[in-house]
Amino acid sequence: MNPHYQVNVTNNSIQSTTIILFQKVPNQDWFQGLSLVWNSKRVSPRSKVSFDWTRNYCFVAANTGPLMPGVEFYPDAEQEADPNGQNNAVTLDSNRGNCQFNQDQGRQPGKLYLSTSNSIPPQPQFSAGIGMSNVATVVAQARPNMNYEFSTDVEYWIATGNYVIGQVLSPNIQNAERFVFPTGIFKLNVVLNPDNTYTISV
Repeated sequence: MNPHYQVNVTNNSIQSTTIILFQKVPNQDWFQGLSLVWNSKRVSPRSKVSFDWTRNYCFVAANTGPLMPGVEFYPDAEQEADPNGQNNAVTLDSNRGNCQFNQDQGRQPGKLYLSTSNSIPPQPQFSAGIGMSNVATVVAQARPNMNYEFSTDVEYWIATGNYVIGQVLSPNIQNAERFVFPTGIFKLNVVLNPDNTYTISV
């Protein structure tokens, strides 16, 4: 059973703000992957919000048109994925202008594999990638006859800003900081300080 993760965020700044969480994966730059707003909550000064999740993965795809920062990604196709099981690989197809997943042959355990068929149009139409806890996290523009490999060694990041869940983030998002769960620890506390820096503790 996957452990339950939790991050408690306290806003010690002088104004209300929106706290967002997002993820990055290794080699994200190589396949031109973009991070999405994975979770988002508004928090008042001197108040606290909590984010909870389990590391349950899925494949996601959507008809986004050109994928760029600011675009909102809402999955049109979604399929559960298990990096260490038989369903760690899929192929993305286009069926009458809609995107759909077909189960592919399982490959090396510990990773997720996404292929695209020759039915995917060469012009920017579909985007696809992975998600966690039924929410998309990292996606790329889907091109025909491509192979994408996603490591599950994900990085967790926190930031503030006027964003919504599913929104594509710029690679150089401001005021972002990575947080790491030590081995055997599944709960962290984060304080947004008055100078908009973060203090992270167990």
